Amino acid sequence: MLHLAFHLFVLLYITNMFASVALVASLVKSKAFPVNDTINNAASRDINTKVDISPELVQAVTAELKKEIDAASTTGSQTTIVDEDASILLQSRVKNAIQYLLATSSKDSQVRLVDANHAVDYVAYGLSDIVFVYPGFASGHLGQELPSWAASSVRNANGELVKVVEMETRAGALQAVQGALADSNNKNLSVLASSQALLSMIPNLHALAADRQPVVFHVAAQSIDQDLVASANVEAVLAARNTGAILLSSSNAQEAHDIAVVAHLLARSVGLPVIHFFNGVTASKVIEKVSLTSYTQLANLSTFTISPANTSYTESYQVAKNILAQFNYKPFEYTGAADAETVLVTLSASTASVDQAVSRAASYLNASVGILSVRAFRPWSEADFIAALPKSTRRIVVLEEGAGLYAFNGPLYLDIAASIRFGPIARDQRPRLVSAQATDFSHIHATHIPSLVKEAEHETFINLAAEPFTVSVSDETLALEKSDAAWSAIFWDVE
Repeated sequence: MLHLAFHLFVLLYITNMFASVALVASLVKSKAFPVNDTINNAASRDINTKVDISPELVQAVTAELKKEIDAASTTGSQTTIVDEDASILLQSRVKNAIQYLLATSSKDSQVRLVDANHAVDYVAYGLSDIVFVYPGFASGHLGQELPSWAASSVRNANGELVKVVEMETRAGALQAVQGALADSNNKNLSVLASSQALLSMIPNLHALAADRQPVVFHVAAQSIDQDLVASANVEAVLAARNTGAILLSSSNAQEAHDIAVVAHLLARSVGLPVIHFFNGVTASKVIEKVSLTSYTQLANLSTFTISPANTSYTESYQVAKNILAQFNYKPFEYTGAADAETVLVTLSASTASVDQAVSRAASYLNASVGILSVRAFRPWSEADFIAALPKSTRRIVVLEEGAGLYAFNGPLYLDIAASIRFGPIARDQRPRLVSAQATDFSHIHATHIPSLVKEAEHETFINLAAEPFTVSVSDETLALEKSDAAWSAIFWDVE
């Protein structure tokens, strides 16, 4: 029964595999996967990497690729010709791509195509005895699949049955969690909710932290407005920054899985509530290749958890740093030019689109800029934040998401300002601080980065929801950026 949870997990997401033909098609075109020898050698080293691929899946992806080739052809004298030999070669490349996507990198993990919601569900269920789900939305919410797992008597990583409780989102809803803690000694509890639901839990979070209850909160930062438009609602999570809970952030499905594991281990180690949050609009919708830690390995990891020994809230930062290091993460992670004078700083939950824009700007526009991702927002370490900055930093642009303007006083900006003012930086070497804000950063493009850097030289506030950052990008620019990762062919009729 110990592995039943994983097998059920696989069955539930078989359809996701077919929904991801575009992902595989993109991989085939980019050629970003090992050749046959690499795959075969990996399989010979570890029998767990063997993947059975149905002909239907190969045919579905091949058809998708052919469809894209047809779409690239224009009317008139242009026709697309794919002969039998080319079709066989294409199917072979498709199969190799799928093998790469599903190849297991370790005997302690299984690779699947899932989104952040599914990855977090898997970890939360495996490391919990009781799970409270606060839907917030009719469908597509965090924890949606867990009631069916519990109804099927799927067991967690320790071989125990899991109780899944669906709750309504309202004021005082977290009292049910407090009641369960009082009635269930030494039980591992987790809460799955949206950032909207978390707002109503803040008073109870103070009580959980004061009582040193190691409850783990997995939060999809997402809200729905009156027009039923979904948007990332990160500021609602930051409203819990002074509750005494530890705040960790992730940006994609793989990070969501890994940081979810870290959150559970950390909560048990320091005896404090931990809030793990990610972008509920992007990360929870994008299907990616994720290496899921097996329930056997999760059980092994949980046995090495350090028992709480009156660890203070401030001291919990070092514990978090050590556990993150075990998974190759840091509280503050810098990427970009080593000699960058302008550094963008944002939470990991808001990093994905900005990171891609910065990377493309560096590749195609020779922009010398870096991005510092904040993974551990609470507790905050001014020393580690400053140490993560390049020595060449002259300007720090703090990117903050919010429904309204913070007037320079966003939570992340305030922490950074205090670190610069009181941290170990000489007065004449303190970088200039700039606040840049928008509802979200999904519209930020590589071509916007040079403008952002230029404005940061003389502005103290940048509205990313105004021009030139809202100007649409031309197809020619997009084609230029993608030119190294795509191929196309046109076959002409000769009559």
